[in-house]
Amino acid sequence: MKYGEYHSWIKTLNCLLAHRGECLGAVTGHHVKSIGAGGHDECNEIPLCMKHHTDIHTLGRKTFAERNHLDLRCECERLHRSFVIQ
Repeated sequence: MKYGEYHSWIKTLNCLLAHRGECLGAVTGHHVKSIGAGGHDECNEIPLCMKHHTDIHTLGRKTFAERNHLDLRCECERLHRSFVIQ
C-alpha cells in the first residue's frame, strides 16, 4: 500500500466526531503518533475536521481522547482494516 493513497482516502472520510454536529472545516488526516516520535504512516492516521484537529493539538492526544471517549489506536486500526478490504 502506498501512503499517499491511504492519506487521500482518509481525507474523504467524515471527521471521527461528525456525529456530534460540531465539525468545522475540511477533513484532514491526523497522525496519532507523530513521525518524529516513531509513528509510521500506515495505521497511524485518523480523519478530523479542522476544529477537532486544532483541539487535539491544543489539548494533547490523551486529553482529547478522554474527553471524546475515543481509543485513538483502535480507531487507527479500524480505519486501516477498512482501507485494506475495500
